[in-house]
Amino acid sequence: MYADETLENPPALVFWADVFGVQAGDKQRISIAAPDGKSVQDDHSESHNVSWFAFTGRKRPQDGWQPGTYHGTYTLFREGKEVARLQETVEVR
Repeated sequence: MYADETLENPPALVFWADVFGVQAGDKQRISIAAPDGKSVQDDHSESHNVSWFAFTGRKRPQDGWQPGTYHGTYTLFREGKEVARLQETVEVR
């Protein structure tokens, strides 16, 4: 997803985060939400690497994307507490 961009029914929506400083046992969540708030994609993982490239996405549905603002969110949890969050939005027509 490219922040502050408007897309014309793209072939896919992909949100990614390149993270450094991840510790063993950290848990990550990366998701994309549609304009109506429903999840388009929601992935969870546990990392054992200092750096981590996380991404999630989905191909365009057969009937196209619902027009509106899509929200991509990456969250890093350490010992059950949120320690980092990245959020971006993209407008789809």
